[in-house]
Amino acid sequence: MADVAARPATTAADIPRFTADASAADVAAALTTAGVAIIERLVPEPTVDALLAEMQPYIDATPHGADDFVGRNTKRTGALLARSTTSQQFIAHPLVLGAVQAVLGPNATNFQLHLTQIIGIGPGSPAQPLHRDQWCFDFFPFPPELDVEVSTIWALDDFTADNGATRLIPHSLLDPKEAIADEHRTQQAVMPKGSVVLYAGRTIHGGGANRSDRVRRALNVDFVLGWLRQEENQYLSCPPEVARTLPRDIQKLAGYTFGAYALGYVDDVRDPGALLRDLDAGSSPAGAGAAAGGAGRLHAGWLAAGRAVAGGRSGTRRRKSQVASTASRPTRSARAALMLRPANTDSGPNARVGRGAQLV
Repeated sequence: MADVAARPATTAADIPRFTADASAADVAAALTTAGVAIIERLVPEPTVDALLAEMQPYIDATPHGADDFVGRNTKRTGALLARSTTSQQFIAHPLVLGAVQAVLGPNATNFQLHLTQIIGIGPGSPAQPLHRDQWCFDFFPFPPELDVEVSTIWALDDFTADNGATRLIPHSLLDPKEAIADEHRTQQAVMPKGSVVLYAGRTIHGGGANRSDRVRRALNVDFVLGWLRQEENQYLSCPPEVARTLPRDIQKLAGYTFGAYALGYVDDVRDPGALLRDLDAGSSPAGAGAAAGGAGRLHAGWLAAGRAVAGGRSGTRRRKSQVASTASRPTRSARAALMLRPANTDSGPNARVGRGAQLV
C-alpha cells in the first residue's frame, strides 16, 4: 500500500486513485470534479470470495440479458440485501458512505440505496453503449450541476483492459449528451480484486468489452437522493419480513425510514422504521416516541421552513434563473428545522454508519 492516501492523476483525463486509508472528503472532491474515483483494495479478497459463495446459487439461476444494453451474454443478479449477509460490508462501507454523503447530502435530507446487483459479463461480450446512470429517471433534465446519484462498481475479479473493466470519461459531468460518442476519451477502471470505482450519476461511462475467456464479475451498488424513486424496488427485493432481520442502519439505507418530512410514511402517517421494528410508531412523521411536544416542534419547524422558502421566493422573483434552480429549496438551516426529531429517534439512513456518513 502506498504511503499516501491519494495518488494524483498524471494527466487531466486520468481517473483519480486512492488507497483504502483515504478520507471521504478527498474521494468526494474527486467525484465532484473528475466525476470518478478508484479506491484500491478497499475490502480483502476473502470477503469478496464470501460474497460470491453466498450469491452463486442465485447467479446460476439468473438468465442472460434481453437486449444489447444490459448485455445478451451478461447476467445481472440483484436483491443482495435479502440474499447475502456479506453484501452489507460493501453496501454500507463507511468510506463509501462518507463520500456519498458529501456529494448527495447538500441536495436532500436523506439518501438511499438505489440498486444492488452482481454483474457477470461473459466472454466475447461487446462494450456497453456509453450513458449516464441518472438517465434512468426517464431522461429528466436535472439542473446540470445537481448530483442526484452516486454509483459504485466493486471488482469481484481483477479488472483488466481485456476482461471488460468499466469505461469512464473523466471530467464529463457537464458535457452535453452528445459526448457519449467520445469513445476516444474513455479510461478503463483497471483495478485489483476488492477495489471499487465510484462515479457520479452525471458521469459518462459504460461496461467494457470482455475479450478474455472468463466471466468478469462485479458488484454494482448505487445510491440516490431520498426524494427519488429507487431503480431496484427494495420493498419487494428486501420485503419487511427480511428487512426486520437486518441492522437498523441497513434498513434505513434500503428505504425503511422517512425520505424527508412525511415522505414515505405508512397508513396513518406513521414511521416505517418503527413499524418494521414492531414499535409504537405514533401518528406523526416524527415517528416512535414523538409525543405531542416533539411532533409539535416538528410541525412548527415545517411551517417555519415553508415561510422561509416563501420569503426567499418573493425576494428573488426578479432573478428567474436562480428561482428555477434554488429558491424552491429550503436553506440548510430551514431543512434542519424541518427535520427536527426527538433525541431518542433515529434520523437519516446512515445516522450510525461509520465516521463521516451521518446525514445532515
